[in-house]
Amino acid sequence: MRLENLGSISLSWWDLHVFIKHAPRSSALIRAREGSEVAEWSAMHELLRSMEFSLRWLVWSKTKEATKGVGAPQPIDPPSKPKPEAKMELSDAPGPHVIGHAGVTLERMAEILGWDPQTGQRLDVP
Repeated sequence: MRLENLGSISLSWWDLHVFIKHAPRSSALIRAREGSEVAEWSAMHELLRSMEFSLRWLVWSKTKEATKGVGAPQPIDPPSKPKPEAKMELSDAPGPHVIGHAGVTLERMAEILGWDPQTGQRLDVP
């Protein structure tokens, strides 16, 4: 699979979509897109998080604070929970290697990949 074949019969846009959608959580693609901490978060981590929160809530429920309804424990946020300051537009990206949350025009993608936007050929190939 070569990205220069993207859009042809050998590598369609649908093929690329399926490849990205079904990439394993441990892949470099997922780590680059979501961060290494999110990629390492598994079902086991989610179960441990749930158990830990349940135990903290059970201990809290036996205290005087619980009778007053104050000081209830809060669950630990998983790394996949979006943070408001984490949202980034493509125009704010420090370089072309950053994957942002905004769409990219064909002209901008051609510029990032070093392609001629008219012919689709790589500019560095004679």
